[in-house]
Amino acid sequence: MVILQPPPTIEIVGALLRLGSRPTNTLVVGAPNADFPGDLISVGIWELCFGMMLLVEDDLILPQLILDDFGRQHVGTAGIEFMLREGDAFPRADVFGSRVSTGVEDQFFFKQIDLAQGLHCVACKRNCAQQRHRVDVVIWVDETQPQLRELDPDDTRAIGLLRLSTRCLAMPSRRLQSVANDLAAIIKA
Repeated sequence: MVILQPPPTIEIVGALLRLGSRPTNTLVVGAPNADFPGDLISVGIWELCFGMMLLVEDDLILPQLILDDFGRQHVGTAGIEFMLREGDAFPRADVFGSRVSTGVEDQFFFKQIDLAQGLHCVACKRNCAQQRHRVDVVIWVDETQPQLRELDPDDTRAIGLLRLSTRCLAMPSRRLQSVANDLAAIIKA
């Protein structure tokens, strides 16, 4: 029996919204009392976890332990980075983690994971015991920005796996009501 540690997480306070005609789950950070556009999922403290898409199922796994072909263990952020960097070289490596859809612990081979889709960000309330939501975009409200734009590569708000898993943007609060249109324009660009 394998004992799993919790997946790597980042704790962040924000509002999770569903925006646009092709729904985009957007986490807005730094505007707790704003009048948000779109469908508000919830406001509060979120744990952001990081998952990989399964190849033949519409589900993600949150990797917690990777055992490569030589029996070496890779855990936490280093385990996910190992998957991204070396996944194709170890198709029979075991990946242990929990499914995003159910929270149930499961085991897969690397070859069952769609490495080409990269890393995905998943938000859930504390301890990831409740409903989980994929996050397509994280936006920090920043009054120094004239409009919606990508964060600079050295911006410390988007740390570690977050920058690898989702688009990280900043915008002034006065543009919140038009965020769905602004996002559509920036995603097309």
